[in-house]
Amino acid sequence: MRSSLLLGYAALFVGPDIARALREMPVDDRALGLGFYLGFLALMAVVTLWVIHQIQIGRNWARMVMLGLTVFGILSVLRTAGSDPPVSLLMNAVDTLIDVTAMVLLFKPPGSDWFRSPARTG
Repeated sequence: MRSSLLLGYAALFVGPDIARALREMPVDDRALGLGFYLGFLALMAVVTLWVIHQIQIGRNWARMVMLGLTVFGILSVLRTAGSDPPVSLLMNAVDTLIDVTAMVLLFKPPGSDWFRSPARTG
């Protein structure tokens, strides 16, 4: 899941959206806009890593949160599939494939049993 996080963030910088948004901003506001964008990405990375850690220690709610984020990611990739450049599309597809694989493994019987084990509850 951590590799998916890195790949997903790398795909954000490959696409034309951030460059276009910065070009459309007044020159005086570009540094602030970029700083806000990078700060928001950093905050989201910390939250995502925290949720991943909660999954590692057996918190079932974190598994559900990650499932919701994966579904949101799938819908996002499907929505932007025609408008993204090929490199960005490939990176997003691989990122989504990693997420879906992780979710399948977390919800298969061995993963579900692990979350239900007495050592993990609480």
